[in-house]
Amino acid sequence: LEDLETLHILTKLVPEYCRGVSEQEVLSKAFDLIFAFDEVIAMGYKEKVTVQQIKQFTEMDSNEEKIAEMLQETKIKEARLKAKQVRKELDRQRREREKMGISDIGPNRSQGYGGGRNPEPYIIDNNSRGGYQRDERGPSVGGRGYGRPEQQQEQQQQTSGGFDLSGKRRGVVNQTDKYLRKMQEEGDIDDIGDRPQVAAAPVSNDPINIAITEHLNVSVDRDGGINRMEAKGDFTISITQQGCTQPFVRVTNNTDKSVQMKPHPNINRQRWAKESVICVKDVSRVHLPLHTPTGVLRWRMQSKDEDKLPLKVNCWPSSSPEGITIVNMEYELGEQRAYELHDVIIRVPVVGKDAPMVNQIESGTYDFDARSSTLEWRIPLINDDNRNGTLEFEIAKWQKDNTDTSFLFPIDVAFVSNKTVAHLEVEEVFNSEGGDPLKYSITS
Repeated sequence: LEDLETLHILTKLVPEYCRGVSEQEVLSKAFDLIFAFDEVIAMGYKEKVTVQQIKQFTEMDSNEEKIAEMLQETKIKEARLKAKQVRKELDRQRREREKMGISDIGPNRSQGYGGGRNPEPYIIDNNSRGGYQRDERGPSVGGRGYGRPEQQQEQQQQTSGGFDLSGKRRGVVNQTDKYLRKMQEEGDIDDIGDRPQVAAAPVSNDPINIAITEHLNVSVDRDGGINRMEAKGDFTISITQQGCTQPFVRVTNNTDKSVQMKPHPNINRQRWAKESVICVKDVSRVHLPLHTPTGVLRWRMQSKDEDKLPLKVNCWPSSSPEGITIVNMEYELGEQRAYELHDVIIRVPVVGKDAPMVNQIESGTYDFDARSSTLEWRIPLINDDNRNGTLEFEIAKWQKDNTDTSFLFPIDVAFVSNKTVAHLEVEEVFNSEGGDPLKYSITS
C-alpha cells in the first residue's frame, strides 16, 4: 500500500512540471523531476509530503526572504526620493545664482563690449532638458568662445545642465550612491557593491559617426491585406574630434509622401527641404557636442502599400482525412529595394503537446519551443540569391474540429536589415559648408 501511495504521488508530480508525457518534454524537465522525486523518496523510504509542499521545497519559496527584499527596496526608494529632493534644491540654488549674475564655473560672467551681454553659444543635445544645453566653454566675444583648449574642455566637463547617456542628470548618481553607502555604513542595507554603468556604444576613430536606425511594425491579416504599417527612424550624429562640431552632411533622400521628416529645431529646415542637407541653422551659436550621439532628424512612415514590405510570409494550412493538419510556409523578399535581411525568425504558434513533424525545408533551420508551443523558422540571410523559401510541417489532430486552423495565427516575423524603408543614404560629409571632406562611419 505504501508503494502504491508513492507511485500515486509521483504520477501527480509529472503533470505539475511537464506539459505532456512525450520523451522530449520529460527530458527538458529532467532535473526538476529528479529534485521533486528526491523529496518524495529519501534513503529508500517514503516521506510524508504533499504535492504543494514539494513544489514549495523545490522552488525554495521563503516568506522571510520576500519580506527582507521588500524592506530593502523600500529603503532604496526612500534614498532615491531624498536624492531627488536634494537635486531639486541644488537646481533652485543654481537658478538663484544665475539670476544674481553669479556663474557656476567661474567668478566672472561674459560681458560684451559696450556693457551689453553677448549671446551665448548653444550646442544641440537631445538628452538635455529642452532639447539643447548651454556651451559653458568660457567667455564669448561676438558669439565665439576663446581661451586655452584645456580650459574649454575642463569647463565643458563641469557643466551642470543636461543629462548623460543613461538618461539621468549629472550629479544625481553620485548623490544616490552617497545616501546608499551611508545607509550601508549604518547597517541598514547590505553591501551594494559597484553600481552597473551604462556601456557606451562602440564607435570608430573617424571624426564623424552616423547611426541610422529604423523600427518597422506591420500588422497583416490572414488574406495578406495590411492592417497597419508604421516605421519610425532616427538619424544620429556623434562627433569625436574638435573642429567638426558643425558638420555639413549631404543625404540622398528618395522618400515619398508617406514619410514625414522632422529635423531638429537647431537644424536648417529650409536647406533640408530643398537640398537634403543636414547642417546647423545658426553657425555662430549652435555646435554639436563631442562624444555624444545627437539626433538631428526623425521620420515616420504610415502606409498600406504591400509593395513597401521588405518581406512577405504566406501560410497555407490544409487538413487531411486522417486528422493531420499539413502547413506550408513560404517567404518572399520585397521587390521595391535590394534588401538584405539578417537573422530572420518566423514564429508559428502550434497548439499541442508534441513537436510538429517537419517534412521539408529549403533554407535555414527550425526549432520547437515546447514552453511556448512555437515552431521557429530561422534564416540567417535573405537576399537576391534566396528570395524565396518554403517550409512544410505536420501537426497531429488535437481537437474535434480539425478544419479550424486559427491556432496557427498570429505569425510573428522579426529581422534586421542595413537598409531602411525611408530610403536614406549618406553621400558625403564636410566639416562645414564649403569646407574639407571628412571621413565618416555609418551604422544602420
